[in-house]
Amino acid sequence: MRDAVLGNAGSIISFRVGAEDAQHLAREFLGTFEEADLLQLPNYRILSEAHDRRDAVAAI
Repeated sequence: MRDAVLGNAGSIISFRVGAEDAQHLAREFLGTFEEADLLQLPNYRILSEAHDRRDAVAAI
């Protein structure tokens, strides 16, 4: 299910996640963010990566 959802997502937004999800999301963020970034994200903060058609837009 996870692969189907992430395979069809154009943009990704993530709050802090657990270890298992961090492994998968780190791959989706294409090396921009590491697992540790996803695990240690402070409250009320997000990591995001937007795609404009097929090109990745700078992550924030």
